[in-house]
Amino acid sequence: MTKSKQWLGVRHLQVLLIFLGQTTSFTGRVTISIAIVAMTDPNNENYFNWSIQRQSVILSSFAWGYVILQGASGELASKFGGMNLMILSVGVNSIVSLLLPVAAIYGGWMVVCGCRLIQGLLQGLMFPALHYLIGKWVPVNERSQMASFIISGAQFGTGAQLIVSGYIAEYWGWPAIFYVNGVVGLVWVVAYLLVGSDNPQISKLISDEERFHIQSSLGQIGGHKRLRTPWKAILTSIPFIATVITNTGFTWGYWTLLTEIPTYMSKVLNVDIKSVSSDRQYFFYAYLTLQLVTSRWHLSFYV
Repeated sequence: MTKSKQWLGVRHLQVLLIFLGQTTSFTGRVTISIAIVAMTDPNNENYFNWSIQRQSVILSSFAWGYVILQGASGELASKFGGMNLMILSVGVNSIVSLLLPVAAIYGGWMVVCGCRLIQGLLQGLMFPALHYLIGKWVPVNERSQMASFIISGAQFGTGAQLIVSGYIAEYWGWPAIFYVNGVVGLVWVVAYLLVGSDNPQISKLISDEERFHIQSSLGQIGGHKRLRTPWKAILTSIPFIATVITNTGFTWGYWTLLTEIPTYMSKVLNVDIKSVSSDRQYFFYAYLTLQLVTSRWHLSFYV
């Protein structure tokens, strides 16, 4: 296998952009968890008298859309490209985030649910798209490290948003949480459009040496044959079914706790919104370090 002489190449820039896209995506996913605490606080100017049941529906509405495109997104990435799907996902999520405060004020809780459903629907494209891009850009011998870095963007984005959202709401009001997230997402879209690429073959920035290194590592010199997806074998595979059940249980518990903790701390423990964020800082840094250390080991079984 040919070794690249470049310690830092265009593939590393692409990986960084994908990581930032993943980070931006997950910051948008958890904005409502902190924002709804401020949105339902009677002490705030723009206050919504939503019951706990109604708040729970709003918090869960993201997941309604999220599950829809998960299965089909891999085929969509293969047809339209992972870059296009990521731009569509982050771009639409950012625009909806900018519109959400107005939607809440003039449309009420049902319109907020609609906005979150759209965000969840488009975020269903993210993981299949980034795995497609990893398969195009990352050489086999570098895949565990780079894939670990990209996927850690989910934990980084989640933790970072939970830290800063309380301060944003405290000093600039809860609508600023959505505005900041929307602007950051659109900045990422512009940056990715300028220097991103769906694969090394069409990149205008990459050198011939690095392109050959990636293609030879992935066995893509001279093109590659597209194989049909063995849906029957996948859906009847016992290990696959067991993995789906296990991951569903973990995801349900993890995101239920993560989504409801800010509301619980505010409504039950009477903790102010800034403390809801700041009390998580030490936990976040410890958790992120553990994720970064263990994710490489974990992915080495699959890559």
